[in-house]
Amino acid sequence: MNVLSLFDGISCARVALEQAGVKIDTYYSSEICETAIKISDSNFTDNVKLGDIKNWRDWDIDWNCINLIVGGSPCQGFSRAGNELNFNDSRSRLFFVFVDILNHAKKHNPKIKFLLENVRMRKEYEDVITKYMGVTPVLIDGKDGFLQARPRLYWFNFDKKTNYDGSFKNISCILDDENGLEVFKLSSNKRVKAVTENERGFRPHRGDARKTGIGELGRILKPNASYTDTITTTHAPKILVSVSENDIFYRVATISECEKLSGLPVGYTKSVSPRQSLKAIGNGWHVAIVSKIFEDLKT
Repeated sequence: MNVLSLFDGISCARVALEQAGVKIDTYYSSEICETAIKISDSNFTDNVKLGDIKNWRDWDIDWNCINLIVGGSPCQGFSRAGNELNFNDSRSRLFFVFVDILNHAKKHNPKIKFLLENVRMRKEYEDVITKYMGVTPVLIDGKDGFLQARPRLYWFNFDKKTNYDGSFKNISCILDDENGLEVFKLSSNKRVKAVTENERGFRPHRGDARKTGIGELGRILKPNASYTDTITTTHAPKILVSVSENDIFYRVATISECEKLSGLPVGYTKSVSPRQSLKAIGNGWHVAIVSKIFEDLKT
């Protein structure tokens, strides 16, 4: 299969295809982030790099050979974090470049397959994308057996044969050995009661984040929690280590744990700094979910 990956990021699509057992002949990659490209290059030396998606008309590729086009067009304009500027956001307007490329490829191969991913958004924005894609999206959330809450919409034009629910029971299966990892402490009888009674731990106050000096705390999770919050570009999940009568002890998830939570191989992002790794993982696809979808491509 010859694949054209737009907004390729760290080549999560290629990882997902390989995990799904789909044979790749040529993988064309369009990406401009140097950090993302460095991670991809460290894992795949044969990606055919195309550069900026806005220059697609200058790409020297055989459009007749492309079997699959994939991409996750920038989501900032559709998310609450991006103030929901929708298509008025220059990054989210790149969706229409994706459409132009797909329509061009269809002229050469009317049977071409595609997959587009984006965040869950207002129905009015979703309907615009659906109109152009010509298919209704499937909403899949990683908390349904994939360990990481990550609700995403997927538009694709191949038959849905598999069950898109994951099989993981709780996050304990991805945890590393805690020996040598830095542990932080919060003190409060009230907090101890909250973390003891809540199945998923609890979310500390913002003041606690300032006290620890490690940024936004997010939720402190029990190791037997069914899923974590979404990995973002700025923070990793926090894992409960132990609870005493007055204190809560927790640690920050390691990069390898974040990789496993997203379905990436351990060490996939090791070519860059931990901060860059976390940002790349947060910007990337939930590989375990996309791999499930790609299983439907196998003949």
